[in-house]
Amino acid sequence: MKHIDSIFGSIASPESFIELLEFVNHHCKHVNFWRGQSDIGWRIDSGAARRLKNDQQSEKKITEWHIAYYEQELLKKARKTLFDFDEHNRKLSDFELLAKLQHHGAATRLVDFSKSMLVGLFFCCYNKERLNEYGLLLGIDTNIIGGHEDDFDFDFTYKDFQKLIAESGDNYIYCISPPIVSRRISAQHAVFLCSKYIDGKYGSLSMEDKDCYYNFIAISPELKKTCNEFLTSYFDITLNSMFPDFEGFCSINSAQWGLYEHSRW
Repeated sequence: MKHIDSIFGSIASPESFIELLEFVNHHCKHVNFWRGQSDIGWRIDSGAARRLKNDQQSEKKITEWHIAYYEQELLKKARKTLFDFDEHNRKLSDFELLAKLQHHGAATRLVDFSKSMLVGLFFCCYNKERLNEYGLLLGIDTNIIGGHEDDFDFDFTYKDFQKLIAESGDNYIYCISPPIVSRRISAQHAVFLCSKYIDGKYGSLSMEDKDCYYNFIAISPELKKTCNEFLTSYFDITLNSMFPDFEGFCSINSAQWGLYEHSRW
């Protein structure tokens, strides 16, 4: 197996789709959560961390306090504009609202993952502006995740969550299965991971000193093109199937894409 150097160390770089599947089969037995990034040079940072870092007015080092303050202000603004109700007019809890905001593109501490390796691979490969860059496929072993898949208590207030992460320490990752059922969440087999904010060697998600629980896989530009063909032709994993809602439909039919670029035949 070929290896390349990256910010995640020397990592495997399969040269074919079959070699990728063989690597996953032999090395990722307990990996249940996957994330694809189209550029291997990107850290595993939450949207909230990236937004605060990009804020030109933020001159001080970002801490958990900054992330918490930012998210609480975001929740206040969302509630002020009455976005904290679902389609049945039920008032959402703090973390239901945070998940809803993340789902629709707002920057939160929640980091998008999928229960499907193929979906993670899709997000690694589909970005046409990054087709000529190495991408990253990340698999996380569920043995490092706090609790079980559906254990997270969405009745938690944000202050309850702050107390929880303060007591559990820095190296603790929580799994949040999105409570708001949507076609997009179902199609992407979506799940969120989050933790106390750290400025670690891999990013803002608490992934320090436990490398045996992570599988970093480099996806070359050549393999990206092959994977896109395979995912489309054999697994029906396309922009159409991954974003089967109104927002996705409009994005797919924007000037960015060709008329038949997402058609299977």
